[in-house]
Amino acid sequence: MAKIKNRASRKKAAAKKANQAKASKPDYFDGYLKIPLDNMLEADEVRNRSEFYGEWDRKRAEILSSPRLFKVTAHIFNSKGDKAVATIDYQSAGTNYSIAEAATIAFDAARNGTADMNMRKSYIVIRAQKTNDKECSYAVQV
Repeated sequence: MAKIKNRASRKKAAAKKANQAKASKPDYFDGYLKIPLDNMLEADEVRNRSEFYGEWDRKRAEILSSPRLFKVTAHIFNSKGDKAVATIDYQSAGTNYSIAEAATIAFDAARNGTADMNMRKSYIVIRAQKTNDKECSYAVQV
């Protein structure tokens, strides 16, 4: 009988630890927005070729219409087919202008000074963090 109590308390402690770990991590919308970096495309073509995955497909107006925190990842390919990846956690409440700024920072970090890039294969991935109702949507991530 004592062993069962110990097992139950161990399970309870493990569940509490898992919940605390989950609460400390930021919660992101499922899915992402993928934007091509092909410099031969015009603005309308870039918008038409952008791909929405997961919750972004259904909730893109909600995600992009309010300020929130974004994670931007640049995937840059060179002419040899090698890939460089850089991720920027944008630390202020984001707007459409801050997404572009974060994308530029991620692109520069992934490029790492090389001029030999294949822009047709390169792209940017944007993920958006959910905001809690209790928190102000303009809060800065700590």
